[in-house]
Amino acid sequence: MKRAALLLSIVAALVMMPVAAPSSGASTGSLVNVLRGPSYRFAGPLGVSSDGVHVWVTNANNNSVAELNATTGALIKVIRGARYGFNIPGAIASDRRHVWVINQDSVTELRATNGNLVQVIRGRTFGLNAPDKIATDSAHVWIVNADNNSLTELRATNGALVKVIKGPGGTGRVKSLRGGWKLRRTTLALSPLGSPVKWDR
Repeated sequence: MKRAALLLSIVAALVMMPVAAPSSGASTGSLVNVLRGPSYRFAGPLGVSSDGVHVWVTNANNNSVAELNATTGALIKVIRGARYGFNIPGAIASDRRHVWVINQDSVTELRATNGNLVQVIRGRTFGLNAPDKIATDSAHVWIVNADNNSLTELRATNGALVKVIKGPGGTGRVKSLRGGWKLRRTTLALSPLGSPVKWDR
């Protein structure tokens, strides 16, 4: 419950923070509002992402994604249903074209403009095995797979597989990432060019 309350506070800060002109100074970081209530359908929220226009929140306990207005915090809609493939949705990443949602054994791609389903990506070909973290730079999508020590790279334009990079327990030490990176269960960050730049516990 404490984790859910903290995430909701973070959501509130994202969606309700006023946008000021550069000359008006930086935000104070003070709390603006906490979003709650039955209309939001928050149930075990695990992931949050914003593209500056929308805020997307994953709900693990009811297999849904809430879409909010990033300026006002108003609920736009709650996305749910079997066809979306949501299965304890957790980590989420978005830009202004795509929304990528991590499920237990798959990745759901939504259209950022309206939340419509684009596709559900699953299968051994993609190397998805307990996908855990996700990030995108609008050109690439990177997914950390916790149970087989690998990193899946997709093409953001269509979700096509680029490659699966395996670490210990797979094919050994990674050679294709700069500096011979070693994969573990991690937090993933990206450089502006889309290269993984930080791996830690």
